[in-house]
Amino acid sequence: MNAEQLAKLFHETYEELAPNFNYETRKASAKPWAEVPKNNKRLMIAVAEKILSVKKMAKYRKIPIVIEATQWFKSGDHPEVIYPMPNTSHKADIRCEKCTKAIGKHGWIDTLEGGHIVCPADWIIQEPGGEHYYPCKPDIFEQTYEIVK
Repeated sequence: MNAEQLAKLFHETYEELAPNFNYETRKASAKPWAEVPKNNKRLMIAVAEKILSVKKMAKYRKIPIVIEATQWFKSGDHPEVIYPMPNTSHKADIRCEKCTKAIGKHGWIDTLEGGHIVCPADWIIQEPGGEHYYPCKPDIFEQTYEIVK
């Protein structure tokens, strides 16, 4: 939609709805778009141009980088995962909200943002640079990464 189309749509909608709000528009501008005085039309188009120039949300593609990752299922699958998860020995029968498996089957990983629970089947991703690790759910991993051949 260009600025003139937006201005016309706004004008026509405004004139249509004004009576519903007990508002009477000026006789000089209460006309079909083709008959609106030039100065009024120019102003409405300028306003519409300003509105349309507001930065729109754009689409971005993730920059392709190669990562190293290991899928975690149990103790020993990845050296950064702490197993059993700290402070859970008394909660072995409690279920995880994310994967519904018993909390006693989960690990723990320290990340830059703090600690995270590692569910069985989560991927442990090594950040570029190799210093930090973080977990990633299998469905997100599948949507985001593909194996490098």
